[in-house]
Order: sequence, then C-alpha cells, then structure tokens
Amino acid sequence: MPLEFLCAVHAVQSHLAAAGFPAPRPLLAPSPLGLGHATVEEFRVEGAWADAHDPSVRCAMAETLAQLVQLGRGFVDLKGLRPGLLSRIPDGQIWPEPHSAIFDFEASAAGAEWIDKLAAQAREVLRRPAGERVLAHVDWSVKHFRFEKGAVTVVYDWDSLAVGLEPVIVGEAARGFTFTWNLPVRLAPSLEESRAFVAEYEIARGAAFTPAERTTAGAAAVYGLAYTARCEHCLGNVAAGNALDALAAHGSQLFAL
Repeated sequence: MPLEFLCAVHAVQSHLAAAGFPAPRPLLAPSPLGLGHATVEEFRVEGAWADAHDPSVRCAMAETLAQLVQLGRGFVDLKGLRPGLLSRIPDGQIWPEPHSAIFDFEASAAGAEWIDKLAAQAREVLRRPAGERVLAHVDWSVKHFRFEKGAVTVVYDWDSLAVGLEPVIVGEAARGFTFTWNLPVRLAPSLEESRAFVAEYEIARGAAFTPAERTTAGAAAVYGLAYTARCEHCLGNVAAGNALDALAAHGSQLFAL
C-alpha cells in the first residue's frame, strides 16, 4: 500500500483510539521495513464473534458506524486517503478492476448477465448521487468486529478507510453487515434487515436521509451486493444465503432501501 495512505490511516486510527472509539491504538507510525513499510498497533482480542442477524448486534453496528462518521469529519480531505469503490470505476464500465486476481469477470461472464444488468441499473442511478462526503470504514461487516454484552469492543481492518458519500457508505454497509465466515449463519442480510440497518443508522445520526439520499443508498446497496455476487459467481460459490441468493431474492427491491 502507498506510504501516503498508510500515514493517513495511522493519523485517523490514532484519533479514533484517543477519542475512545473501539479501534486498536497505533503504536508505531509507518516505518521502513525491507522493501516496504510496517505499522504496529496494540493487540486487541477482547470480546467474541457475534451474529449480526441479531437485532441488538445490528443496531450496535449501525450506531458505531454513525459514531465513526462523526469522529472522522475533520479528516475527509486528509492527503493520502482514497475514494470508495464506486469512485474508482472507469466511465463506460460496469465493474472496477476486481479487488483480487482470483476474480476474472471476463472469463466468468457466461451466466452472469442478470447480475451485470442489475449493477448497470444501479450505476445509472449513481451517476446522480446525493449526500455529504464522509470518511468511513468501507468493509463494515461483522467479521471485523468483536462484542461483549452487546457492545462493540473492537473493530479491525483499518486499511478499509475511504472517503465517499454518506448514503453510499451506509447503503454498502446495509447490504453486507452480516457477512462472516466465523459462524454458521446466513451470509447476507434479508431485505428487512438491510432496511432496519439504515433506519437505525438514521436514528444514531440524528436525522433521516432525504428522498434523494435514500435513492443513492439503495442503488449503492444493489451495486455492492451485485459486486459480491459477481465475485461468488467467478468461484462457483454455493454457500447458503450468500450474495447470489440475496441478489436473486430481493436485489431489485433494494433500490427502495
């Protein structure tokens, strides 16, 4: 990862930890090591895995995301931070370059036409997005969390920091906050769970999204779910309750998130 990005993450994570947010406290700023740079943070293991299909866990995640957005407002223009996924898609294309070389969208195009169609519809809506630019963690899934007595004790994976429109951040989180491979649970949230996540975020935020912001959040949820489904299609993923299942069941309804 670029040194400038690592330095930005270090600054944000240090601020969050100092403010009492459940992020591991950085102990060493990015420093030269071999051919790259290393960082060191405190070892946080308190708490346990949790099932985000549990309404109390879902609500805690929505509230914690709202807290993160608020704490990060002074860092939105920090040099080195990168834009979210949707800002990195070339004009005229449906998909960005996949995040891993194991996903070959071109070679796996057969049978994925319905996924591409939904993603293209979402991309068209997102050409006219609404919302405020914020800084947030863009892989807001329960696999990165630990909980104790219903409270979030630690959030990991801080190289997932990115700047994007608030409704896009929330829409992407709403379609995937339940994802974990650490528990035997359904991977994707139901439509009702996704809608509840957004409602709980709005309560924690202290204001409802405007109709235009809700449209943006819905399209972001569709696109994010479609991207994950496309990756699963590449690998022939047949895990019960995955993104493919959710997209087929209620993908089009997510536009009305």
